[in-house]
Amino acid sequence: MSRMSTNNRVAIIGAGIGGLTAALALIRQGIGVDVYEQAPELKELGAGVQISSNGTRVLDALGLGAEADRLGVVVAGKEIRLWSTGQTWKLFDLGAVSVERYGFPYMMFHRGDLHAVLLEAIRRERPDAIHLDRKCVGLTQDADSVTIEFEHGAPVAAPLVIGADGVQSRVRFAAFGADRPEFTGIVAWRILVPRERVPEGIRMNVGTNWVGPGGHVVHYPVRGGRLLNFVGLLERDDWRVESWTVQGSADEFCNDFRNWHSDIHDTIRSENGHVYRNDVLLNDDFIPEQNRSYDSWGPYVVKKGYYFVMGDHRNNSSDSRTWGEVPKKYIIGKVQFRWWPLDHMRVF
Repeated sequence: MSRMSTNNRVAIIGAGIGGLTAALALIRQGIGVDVYEQAPELKELGAGVQISSNGTRVLDALGLGAEADRLGVVVAGKEIRLWSTGQTWKLFDLGAVSVERYGFPYMMFHRGDLHAVLLEAIRRERPDAIHLDRKCVGLTQDADSVTIEFEHGAPVAAPLVIGADGVQSRVRFAAFGADRPEFTGIVAWRILVPRERVPEGIRMNVGTNWVGPGGHVVHYPVRGGRLLNFVGLLERDDWRVESWTVQGSADEFCNDFRNWHSDIHDTIRSENGHVYRNDVLLNDDFIPEQNRSYDSWGPYVVKKGYYFVMGDHRNNSSDSRTWGEVPKKYIIGKVQFRWWPLDHMRVF
């Protein structure tokens, strides 16, 4: 039997954008952190993510403002377009308006870029903080700590655990019992396309939402403006698998949006084969009725005992929403742990 290791560092399960943001925020507060990630290596995954001014303010506070400016895109605004004709309505201004009103811009990123910036910052500060190939398979807590069991490697005891391990969260399961994510009836398609390949009407420096019968298409520039993130969401009643790496085809994507504007189809077919789909899951009501003794910190964070659970445990797995991972994980690191280590539970 593997000998259990014990330390006084906060354990974070999951090294996605949310988990890394929480880790960096804690490190900036002088708090020890261990991040446990099930993947054997960290790769560039996902597509676009929108970060509103409350999130870019956090990136700046974490010392990542220059990297954000280099990799992100400040769009001029958002618009709505009609699915069949392309008729356009301005939704609202962003760009300079967001900076003037809120002090920070509304920005679009490639998830891989944002993830890489967070990862590099953590490894620069704490090279040994991230542990790969450590899939969490179970957790138990007693009066003093949480014990984390892994598929590979010795168990670990930590004074506090943050679950940032997605819609299939093991931390959520340990804290609240079994549940079953619900299929929303929405299928999401996504592609990333070099912007020079797409029709001129789609190449503009705005966030666009095409609306039509039973679906919508969202697109916006990422990676410093070189790529277009393009996501189509459609109501369907078939469920396959929750994943952003399931390969699809341009023909399938176009068929789901048949009779939509030619710019939509031309963009889909410009990608040359890297088309992905996923079936959107929702966990809004994830806690069994008999086990609802917990503290809720708004719509994204719940806490029970020495567990925190947040992120995709309560969001749907669509890639099109403005993401809250950055600000909410920063709040945990900056505010909720202000009394650590003298009395880390006092804040609760």
